[in-house]
Amino acid sequence: MEAVVARDGFAFLPHTYGPVTMGIDRVDADIVDKLHWALAPERAESWPVRPEVDVIHADADGTSYAPEGSLDTLRRGYAALDLPMAENDTYQMHPSTMGMVWSQRFAGRVLSLEVRRDLLVERWTPFAEMDVRDEASGRFAGPAVDAFLALLGG
Repeated sequence: MEAVVARDGFAFLPHTYGPVTMGIDRVDADIVDKLHWALAPERAESWPVRPEVDVIHADADGTSYAPEGSLDTLRRGYAALDLPMAENDTYQMHPSTMGMVWSQRFAGRVLSLEVRRDLLVERWTPFAEMDVRDEASGRFAGPAVDAFLALLGG
């Protein structure tokens, strides 16, 4: 981060998440057991589906740390692909995360983006290794690449 962002560069923090928000109250030493409980056949279909793309750029007070203009570029890019883009829908930036630490330290230079994992793989299988489809990763990456090219004046 120091080598790039502190010298007028930008950081992109891509992440993936599971397709649903599960009713797990806290992450602790029993998280694996909780995940198995939540994804048991009798409960798996009951959880709300997460957005396809969620840009995590604001804290609980609504302060955005996204690079200027990047959200508009992302919205247009994902809309052109018929992919609705959410903003902080799944969660907001939290002080306990490095994404928040870096976003505050390098305000306007860091962008965090979540993509729903089941849209990247051939078949979503919890607790199993899955291979990402190249065309799917390229599809989701395209608008982010366009946003950064715009930031860099390209």
